Amino acid sequence: MKKISEVLAFLTAAFIPFPTLGYPIANDLTISPALVCGSAFLLLNFLHLFDRRDYLVSAVGVAACFIVSNIGRNPADTYMLSLIALFAVLAPLILGDIGNSVRRALIWGFMTGLVITMVISFVELMASLLSIDDVLNLLDTIFPDGRRGNPSPYLRPKAGFFEPSHLAVYLAYAFVIVDVAFRKTQRSNVFKALIGVCILYVGSLAGFLIATFYVAAQGVSGIFKSKRNAFIAFMLLILSFAAVLIYWNDIVSSTYFERLGIVSDAFSSGDLVGSEGSRINAFRPVFDYWSENGWTEFFLGTGYANYSDWLITRYGGLGTFSSAGRGDIDNIFAAVMLSTGLFGILSYLTFLVVRLYSVSKGRRIPIVLFLVAVHFAYGHMISYLGWYLLLVLASALELRQNAEVAASRLVIGRREVGSSGMAGPRRPVSAS
Repeated sequence: MKKISEVLAFLTAAFIPFPTLGYPIANDLTISPALVCGSAFLLLNFLHLFDRRDYLVSAVGVAACFIVSNIGRNPADTYMLSLIALFAVLAPLILGDIGNSVRRALIWGFMTGLVITMVISFVELMASLLSIDDVLNLLDTIFPDGRRGNPSPYLRPKAGFFEPSHLAVYLAYAFVIVDVAFRKTQRSNVFKALIGVCILYVGSLAGFLIATFYVAAQGVSGIFKSKRNAFIAFMLLILSFAAVLIYWNDIVSSTYFERLGIVSDAFSSGDLVGSEGSRINAFRPVFDYWSENGWTEFFLGTGYANYSDWLITRYGGLGTFSSAGRGDIDNIFAAVMLSTGLFGILSYLTFLVVRLYSVSKGRRIPIVLFLVAVHFAYGHMISYLGWYLLLVLASALELRQNAEVAASRLVIGRREVGSSGMAGPRRPVSAS
């Protein structure tokens, strides 16, 4: 059983970057190989759902709040299917003691998919720059239904994803996972640099900012050992970023900077058109809904999975280039707040804290800032992509924590042996 679990874990993580290989069931949602393998992995390890009651109880709390937001307000058939789909992709994250060998299988499966994706994206980039249409057509045949953006002089790569921004979020996760899972060697540093290069040429501002915030958070955490000083530094970093957004028109711009200029203009005007406006002003529909519908909606929202009709009615005039006009929100926090209100967002944040707090010891500030940035950049809550990537990251954090605990015990044991006169203390094995 353990070997089968390891194989399924490997395949689940390896197939994460290939959602376009699946059978389409909705907009940007497919029954993909990763989802099939992940579901089989969950069924095989079903009993492990009860290993960690804190994980399970916090997840049940989320489900309860999401259901309560609809009771007496929306028919069950408008939200139950979506809720089942959400917990089908979220459930692997609730599994308790799956074992280090399974966690390592997840990491190596993820690395396999990552290398293949980086190669595909580079081939896609070269084919675009050199105008080799046959290669692009072949990739579109293998990975159908995707779309490339072209704000740059070339078509932005998407690899096995539906769009470049999804690829960029995946690569940003990859940067953090590699940073957590592997020792700080020249090889791992070079690999992270290659991931950074991929993020740059994908041309997604969201992916670039997610990775940048994580790197900045790590740097600040290293400089400021005090948690209080680190928190103050992060607040200054965020305020500085906000100031740049507001006053960007006075600063020299270039390729990425021009997109920051668009973000700045959208932020200043409250515009919801385009990917920049839809993301930077994602909370505007939330505040509009609350102000128009009163305090009850502040606590309960529209009802889980029932905000699209209101968005289309309210913002449909903005056209298809507006996520809100299409009934979508490109921000998971904003989507949860709009659909389930204060109760829903508090239960959701509680789940994330319960699941990740204990395993992120020593890295909490960078991980928290990274996850906040991801939530601000990605809005597909029932897609497996966000949850499976979080599962791989949590596995990397757990493996690193276990290695550090083992190394610490080894050092203590050697010191005790040395103090007894049986053997002298030795240099500890590094966990980093």
